[in-house]
Amino acid sequence: MKLFLVVLFASVLLAECYRILPKRLGGNREKLAKLKHFIHSQKFQQSSKPQSLQSNVDIYGGGFYITNITIGTPPQQFLVLLDTTSSDLLIPDITIDLPGYNLTKFNSSASSTYQFIGNTTDYAGNGMLIGQDVVKLGGIGAQQITIPKTRFLQDSTVDFKDFYFGGISGILGLAFESLATTGGAPPLVNAINQGLLSQPIFTTYLIGKKNQTSSSSDFYPGGKITYGGLDPQNCGDVIAYQTLSSASYFQFTLSGISIGNYSNTKSYQTYIDVDFAIQGPSNLINAIANELGAKYTGSVSGGYYYSIDCNAKVPPLKLKIGSTTFSIDAKYLITAVNGYCVVNISILDNGGFGPSMILGQPFAQQYCTVFDLGNKRIGFAPMKNGQGI
Repeated sequence: MKLFLVVLFASVLLAECYRILPKRLGGNREKLAKLKHFIHSQKFQQSSKPQSLQSNVDIYGGGFYITNITIGTPPQQFLVLLDTTSSDLLIPDITIDLPGYNLTKFNSSASSTYQFIGNTTDYAGNGMLIGQDVVKLGGIGAQQITIPKTRFLQDSTVDFKDFYFGGISGILGLAFESLATTGGAPPLVNAINQGLLSQPIFTTYLIGKKNQTSSSSDFYPGGKITYGGLDPQNCGDVIAYQTLSSASYFQFTLSGISIGNYSNTKSYQTYIDVDFAIQGPSNLINAIANELGAKYTGSVSGGYYYSIDCNAKVPPLKLKIGSTTFSIDAKYLITAVNGYCVVNISILDNGGFGPSMILGQPFAQQYCTVFDLGNKRIGFAPMKNGQGI
């Protein structure tokens, strides 16, 4: 992983700035959805100088963003998925029985700083452990932020076996403490509470691989996540901040959406999810698809539902957030998959619970996003360097 240092002044408590680039993991959105369903349905030694750290994100195939963390003393490293819609850190426990899986398991007996907290259950009623240990953002050999006494879930079941693919061995939830299931502060909130971060924020600069193959297992650069600061190297000034309507998810109000000749001024409760397409009610998604001339084709390559002529001229999708209109260009709305093209939209059926829309990867890949936990707001900034592969 690459290391970027901001100038250090020994005479003042000025934050060190490190970057960790995430990885993006391909396909298999249905597998991730199983884990998110469980998490969403539950409610249950280093300098203390404030820091910001930027971590590498890679792409595995064409799907999810992943990065490295370590747990314990000595450190055990895990490749974890970044999730802005949950709060817990979850990793597979040493007791999990999944032969044939490329899985890193946490061995609590090998860590001198581990503390057992208690038990909980997953969505199927099977047991999970709650542990506490030193968690470090960033991988072994890279710059890290150390977060002592951090709680996490240890998965000792096989209910999420389909989730552990491509070497992924956990999930790092980045949302608010109200979604946590461990009875304690999640990693990033814990770091903020201990004064370890320069600012109570994290910033994403995410890029996508536009030409996908369903069997691809290669890693590609996927952008960067900055814990505790902005990303002036890759992101411009923040265009606007929007106050959150709910400090659980990073939920806010979308007050209008349009594309081509279609316009909708209805307000939607919305949140950012960097793992999925743009999702919304069937009438809205179908209207967008009709305007584009896209055809419903069912489940295609991990959650895309509408196909489109690869040579079609696609107008920008415009989203009104607060008093600002943000445009998503065609290159982020359309993805080539195995020689044909799909629109990165799908229907969200939440049964009347939770937000009614999700702004997924098309939005997250066009704009840097500032997730401000301290001020309970979200901000968006233009990208300086372009993106996509």
